[in-house]
Amino acid sequence: MEAAIRQLDYRGNSLARRLSKGGSETLGLVLPDITNPFFAELADAAEEAASAHGYSLVLCITRNHPDKESQFIRWLSWIIAVTAWRVA
Repeated sequence: MEAAIRQLDYRGNSLARRLSKGGSETLGLVLPDITNPFFAELADAAEEAASAHGYSLVLCITRNHPDKESQFIRWLSWIIAVTAWRVA
């Protein structure tokens, strides 16, 4: 097995390994606009907090499009969402 790994120059996929064990240490931060200084500071603080707890952070910018927001929310397993849309 070790010889095949070396011969094929196999590199493990850490995301696939985490998912096969039932989870991922990746959070999604869904924001409407990153040019607003408030959201930029929020993203910075969220990344710092996530990193301190062993998580990675994926930043998703919706540009205030509800379809994009819905797409990101369906795509992500763990989310932190800041939305301008009213939830019914």
